[in-house]
Amino acid sequence: MLAKKVDGTVVRTAYLNMDTPTVEEGLVSFKDTTVDRVYVLPLFLAHGVHMLKDIPELLGLKEGEHRTTYALGDRNVEIIYACPATRPRSVHS
Repeated sequence: MLAKKVDGTVVRTAYLNMDTPTVEEGLVSFKDTTVDRVYVLPLFLAHGVHMLKDIPELLGLKEGEHRTTYALGDRNVEIIYACPATRPRSVHS
């Protein structure tokens, strides 16, 4: 839906550990595009260790960072980890 709404947007799907393509394969899939920035948006039912530790480690992010670069062939692309806030907000009725 996002790719249809925003011209020039390339959307890829990747999975952490239960399916393919893997996160790395998802990143590599941008190799033959002109993409110079990739937003990684995790989608999980709960905010936990995968979003806080596992995915950032796969992306090469240091603790507390949300930006890095990834070597994609002969060029580097910017990676922006769009992880939701680390502290859930309370909901008031």
